[in-house]
Amino acid sequence: MSDKLILFFNREYIAALISVGETNKYIIRTDVDDLIWLYFFNDPHQNIISFGYDNKRHYHNNEYNYYGGFIDKIESDIETVAIRGIERPLIDLLAESGVLKLIKDKYNEHVGDNHSIIRALIIFSPSINDSIRFKIIKYFNANNFVLKYSLLGLSQLACCFYFIHKSRFIFESGTIVVMEAFSSLLSIHKIDIIDNKVVLDEDFLPINFPEKGVDPRKKSIIKFVITEVNKATNSLYNFEREFSRFEESADKWLKRIDDLNDKRPILIKGVSLSSAPNIRRDIYVTKNDIDVDTGCYVNELADIYNTFRQDYIGKYDNVAAIVMIGDCFVNDYIRKKFETIISKNKLKIARNNCIYDFLSLLSILDLNRFTKSKDKKKSTKILSDEELFNKKSVSNDKDCVCNTVVDEINSSIHGPLDNHLSDEELFGTNYVVSDQNQSIIILSDENLFDKKSGSHKKNNKKHDLFF
Repeated sequence: MSDKLILFFNREYIAALISVGETNKYIIRTDVDDLIWLYFFNDPHQNIISFGYDNKRHYHNNEYNYYGGFIDKIESDIETVAIRGIERPLIDLLAESGVLKLIKDKYNEHVGDNHSIIRALIIFSPSINDSIRFKIIKYFNANNFVLKYSLLGLSQLACCFYFIHKSRFIFESGTIVVMEAFSSLLSIHKIDIIDNKVVLDEDFLPINFPEKGVDPRKKSIIKFVITEVNKATNSLYNFEREFSRFEESADKWLKRIDDLNDKRPILIKGVSLSSAPNIRRDIYVTKNDIDVDTGCYVNELADIYNTFRQDYIGKYDNVAAIVMIGDCFVNDYIRKKFETIISKNKLKIARNNCIYDFLSLLSILDLNRFTKSKDKKKSTKILSDEELFNKKSVSNDKDCVCNTVVDEINSSIHGPLDNHLSDEELFGTNYVVSDQNQSIIILSDENLFDKKSGSHKKNNKKHDLFF
């Protein structure tokens, strides 16, 4: 199967990518955005439910019939939504708002056929727990999708992407630290490099830091404004919600400060908190106010990294690279701070829109050879880089073989899923990708794992999984 749908679920949005053939990639877009935002408006008068980023501001203003915090709220069925006068589970907003229809229509448009059932690969942000993941997969499968669940997250895909397209520096011996923040939550991963092999520790879970995945300048000015307003009103109820209300405005405030380029303050007029919307205050803020607080938040981020390194890597062990994924990291304050921690050529910072570059790799990786081990002992997946690239043409070197790993939600963890298809049916077997003068052939290896038992074959020969 050469056509694939790839879905990435974050706490606030879905990123969806369609791969047609071996080279064509299409992002599923709305009329105004490259992401499918999980903020909804239920118009009871028109019986219309819409989704999109514009609903976010209204939701955080506590306006009636606007819905957000979707991922957290669907875990239980306590919160419902009235659809045509009938109380329904909140997860039904995915179908009723047109999210599922958009994905289906765009897929069929680009693939050129009318598929009644759409097969897809799904990955999740590390901030989404297993019970929510299973509920989302089950819901999609009940609405004419067949989803498979990937163990490879964006952190692993990012490392693979930079290895293929950018630089090989991160594959020195040591540990790659990946700091990922697509929302206010910061997740930190580690991927070890041992003897030119990438070792994925199956038992290591990303470490999450709530409210730390925020642009430090934006956090600085929003917190300053909220604090000043609250001094006069004493009405602050939920800082996170107030922060979300001012995110869009903060970009404009920061631009005004940067445009001044001196010590004069800017005036922010008529600011109120959602808990006291009629009490408005004018706030003066200077560049120095923001710079001082920004420095504190950047130092806090560095402290988080240093603590993570000490606790999970070791103070004297080598860090091969730091990879940062998220718009919040794209500023001079963070870059300059972390260049004092690690050399400049070992620091990679990627914007949010790089999600699609990373996801595109899933359309060319062979997903047939991995079955999750049932062994209770701690296990790792070993991925070698030596055979991934060869300067010779692929036709001159038949040993240039690469494989990656994918897990599925299986009956031993969550119970069976309806309409389950095998990896072979869903993804096919062989794909080819080229990068300038380097080529890769990605082949399946049915002899590596016994799919029935999930363990090694009886010959007990040691194998590597080649990335």
